[in-house]
Amino acid sequence: MRSPARLTLALAIAIAPLPSTVAAQDVTVHATTDTRFYGALGKMMGFAARMGGGGKDADKASTTYMSGHRMRTDNALGAVIFDVDAGRMIMVDHKEKSYTSMTFAEMAEMASRAQDSMKVAVEKAKAQEKDPAAKGDVKMDYKVSVDRPGDKSKIAGYDAERLFMTITMRADVTPEGEKTQEAGKMIFFIDEWISKDAAQVAAMKEFSRAYGEKVGKAFREEARSMQAAFASNPQIKEGVEAAARERAKLPGVSLRSTSYVVFVPADMEFDRKLALSDGASAPAATEEKKSGGGLRGMMRGIQKAAEEANKSGDKPAAPPKQSTMLSATTEVESVDKGAVNGSMFAPPAGYREKKVKMER
Repeated sequence: MRSPARLTLALAIAIAPLPSTVAAQDVTVHATTDTRFYGALGKMMGFAARMGGGGKDADKASTTYMSGHRMRTDNALGAVIFDVDAGRMIMVDHKEKSYTSMTFAEMAEMASRAQDSMKVAVEKAKAQEKDPAAKGDVKMDYKVSVDRPGDKSKIAGYDAERLFMTITMRADVTPEGEKTQEAGKMIFFIDEWISKDAAQVAAMKEFSRAYGEKVGKAFREEARSMQAAFASNPQIKEGVEAAARERAKLPGVSLRSTSYVVFVPADMEFDRKLALSDGASAPAATEEKKSGGGLRGMMRGIQKAAEEANKSGDKPAAPPKQSTMLSATTEVESVDKGAVNGSMFAPPAGYREKKVKMER
């Protein structure tokens, strides 16, 4: 189970806190998740995800229970419980048979401290980096686009409409004493099917409304694999938040969503069709070369890979291509309507409490 700080920071793509005048019925949502990693960089991200609590054990089946202003999501590793009226989140570890309880105020404080710690760590790593290019400045430019192609489908018995969201994050690097150059682009591409009439719509609206009133911002679903993999890169936060604002404009709940992380070499444009081929264009895994940590290191990795591909040899150099690092698909299998036992929103009987240590 990941640390409380990691889990707090894993609250990603937003669900809009739209007001609801319909009485929300208790629902139980059954879903599956499949996360895949591609290429050498992808395998590195897969290792990071496993260290953060993701990986094979966290994939497959999950169950979300909703009742009023309470929500619980379970998978093989543990559970996360939100009780909005009590202003509390509970994290359950099934393996250790333990749980941790935090107030929303403690969550906010821990998230703030974690962000500060990451900034210090990034600056320290930058100062210690021997590569002159790493000591320069990195400027991130964000662009979010949304496309509704009009595709329709039935998922879990409900009507759904397809939505494409592309978050482009371009990195311009200025090595120490040199001119600014584009390092490449990192793309978060989301292929999502949204339903306005699924059974859990009213429940999610009411929960999100109450959560927004309590903490002053929208409730955000967890994108466990992606956020665990990128938890050490605070630069990504702005792009994710921009996407959340766009997503909030579209009412409904996600019934199927595939998120792709794609790297695009400098001076090339993102090809959506290649991403939708589910990583078919991604290079095979090769031996990894150390290129530093964080987003800066990954961007330099793209540059080095392109340089290696274009070195002279017996065969003509292949042109650089975009590389899919990972894809994560979550799909709702079924939704049950009916009362949820209140005990589901309390720590399991026999589990011991682990106190949260707030670092000073």
